[in-house]
Amino acid sequence: MKSKPIYRPLFLEAWKTVWHNKRLWLVGIFATAMATGGLFESTNGNWQTALKGRMLIEQFINGTIPGYQWLVTYSRYLAAMEPTQQYFLSTMVLLIILALVTIGVLAQGALLAGALEKTPANFRELLKNGGHFFWRILCLDILGKLGLGLVFILTVAPVAFLNPLPYGWHKYPPFVSLVLFLVGAILVTIIQMLSLTGVVRKHLNVRGAIAEAWYILRFHLLVSFELGVLLLITSLLAALATLVVLFVLALPLTLLFSLAAIIASPILYVVSILISAVLIISTILLASGLLTAFQYTVWSLFFEEAGRFGIIAKVTRLFKK
Repeated sequence: MKSKPIYRPLFLEAWKTVWHNKRLWLVGIFATAMATGGLFESTNGNWQTALKGRMLIEQFINGTIPGYQWLVTYSRYLAAMEPTQQYFLSTMVLLIILALVTIGVLAQGALLAGALEKTPANFRELLKNGGHFFWRILCLDILGKLGLGLVFILTVAPVAFLNPLPYGWHKYPPFVSLVLFLVGAILVTIIQMLSLTGVVRKHLNVRGAIAEAWYILRFHLLVSFELGVLLLITSLLAALATLVVLFVLALPLTLLFSLAAIIASPILYVVSILISAVLIISTILLASGLLTAFQYTVWSLFFEEAGRFGIIAKVTRLFKK
């Protein structure tokens, strides 16, 4: 059977879908923390801090739970407050966290429910469709975090134990650990995303969705891994593009700050700060929402395509030439 290319059509179709359905961008903003937290954050500085003997559990939590460092700082200030203030602030923070998690899970279901719809739905319909699978999505998110935690401990713990090695051998284990962690994290992410898609697209329960994801991964192991790597590269390129946009925005903002300093206008200075904050935050949020919506759409399209024959990995096609 003749093989057919899959990545280019998937990416083009996903881009067209997301570009013409701007609502998915905004939904993607809320799903970002639940979708990508843990993969990139966990790789940032993990091996250097592990070599310094930092606790692995604390290090993993810091990498996979958004706002963990803020909570640590908050708890220190909380200890110096009165009991009544502590109770009030703790209750408010807990309610905010529960609200963010709830919105994030609903947004995940909404993205997967609206990714393949021909007619763009409004926000209410998207969130309603995603709400039908709330508990199953939340369960898969928790299992995904635990899976990343297991991969993290298995790959970083040996590096921490090799800390006494001489410097000549000292620099190689972190690199091997990084590679192993990335491979493991990509595989966990693939299973999680395929499971989430199975829950929404086929209305499967958690066990059935994981079984379906595992079957697809086994049947299309190389294709799934290549797709995961391509999406990882896409994320890195999107982050680079966002930095370029922020740099371009910084040029007129710098002129605005300079003008405020020259004419010594406090009002203009405050306005400059507000404009800068709005532009920077809006750019980052829109970029993250667009990227998350794009990734979810790609996985949804791949889930539908995985049941068909003729899908061959790029590596396999290269070796057959």
